[in-house]
Amino acid sequence: MAVVIDLFSRKVLGWSMRPDMQRDLVIDALEMAWFKRNPGKEAGLIFHSDRGSQYASDDFSAVLRDHGITPSMSRKGNCWDNACSETLFGSLKVERLHGRRFETIRAAKDETISWLLWYNRTRMHSTLNYVSPVQFEQRLDGCCSEDRRMRCEAIEAGRGNDGLWKSPENDSAVFRPFHRPWKSIEADSHIPTATTTTRMIIFPQNPAR
Repeated sequence: MAVVIDLFSRKVLGWSMRPDMQRDLVIDALEMAWFKRNPGKEAGLIFHSDRGSQYASDDFSAVLRDHGITPSMSRKGNCWDNACSETLFGSLKVERLHGRRFETIRAAKDETISWLLWYNRTRMHSTLNYVSPVQFEQRLDGCCSEDRRMRCEAIEAGRGNDGLWKSPENDSAVFRPFHRPWKSIEADSHIPTATTTTRMIIFPQNPAR
């Protein structure tokens, strides 16, 4: 199984399940995540991975080039990049798969996908202040919408786009618009005897200084 996780919101964006760990496993997971986010070739993505053969393959490298993604690989024996994805797989095993027996491979896949969807929509995450990944992104979208509304009001009031507005709760306070400086994606391919990890970091074209 391979997954692609947005490290900013901890949302699982892409996944793939196969009976082997060939390069198609990680390519399919990446393509699914790319289709969902569709950041564009100019987004400045960096795809960080361990030194697994799937990620070093010519086919996977070609997919990265096609999407304008810069590849990056860990040093030998560096296990720290596995933390988020290993936690995800550990939670999957403990919360849904431990002690279960499935009559068919299809049943096992369906149960796994069901958990992944529940994880995105419902499962609280301590890193996100105990909301689900979907709720976290919805709150972020709400903040961005409020920033755009206040920007328009400032321009209409003749204050220009100076990036400073009064707080609705405190007229004496000012703040700058919320900016999402980066988002990152981690992917992991996992079977009981082997693990490979990948992380993508997406930088905006014009990040706030």
